Amino acid sequence: MREDLRRAWTALEDDLDGDVQAVRRFFVAYRDLVVPRVDAAAVALARGDDEEARSTLLTVRSTSLMVGAAEVGDAASALLDRHFASHRTTADEARALGTLRAVARSACDEVALLLGDPPPAAGQPLGSNR
Repeated sequence: MREDLRRAWTALEDDLDGDVQAVRRFFVAYRDLVVPRVDAAAVALARGDDEEARSTLLTVRSTSLMVGAAEVGDAASALLDRHFASHRTTADEARALGTLRAVARSACDEVALLLGDPPPAAGQPLGSNR
């Protein structure tokens, strides 16, 4: 996951014309919010609020993919698939939620390490206005 995070950092930095502080803010927000969002999704699932659960899990999935945490994105997708499957079981859903929680915590640890040692700033991209 570490190299995927570094590649995502570099790609986002390039997309933002080298605005390293904006990239840092995005990764900090991800680190600070992904586990609480997973917890919020678990609460929504438990109370039967499918719309809130879907919205929160889609947010977890999309932001995870943006930072290069594909394992978290995949786990969020798996939980969505299990929850909305017609033949779902509580045990399957609980396992999927446990997996999502574990990979989200791992991603937070990896992002924290990345924030302490970010990739070197890239040069100015061709066609950039910075």
